[in-house]
Amino acid sequence: MNEQTLLTAWNARVARFQAGDQAAFSPGVVGLGEMRVFGGSGDLPATYPQISSLDRLDDLAPDERFAVNRLAYTAQRAFAGRRAVAAAAPGQAMNTELIRLAELRGGLEELATKASILILNQITGG
Repeated sequence: MNEQTLLTAWNARVARFQAGDQAAFSPGVVGLGEMRVFGGSGDLPATYPQISSLDRLDDLAPDERFAVNRLAYTAQRAFAGRRAVAAAAPGQAMNTELIRLAELRGGLEELATKASILILNQITGG
């Protein structure tokens, strides 16, 4: 499947879940995660399937895996650009945990076990 087909399928799955379909996700998905990238245009968060553990990656449907891969790619670019990446509980942005690339023993896909990912601006100057 091409990227556009996967994105369309993912968006349809998210819409079903948000409409109340609790069976919209594959087993092992515990909710809808959100990733916010600060300093870019637009305010809408990217979504991904929040998984209970890395052991569940192989159980994901292709569009769910696409969303996890998009999360990992965006985080990889942020780390490469020396931007801070943090995990936060929904509605608790002040209670964040900075994530270091070296701490992700399971790879960048480990971020999908978090409910909310924040990619922060690089602060320069004083």
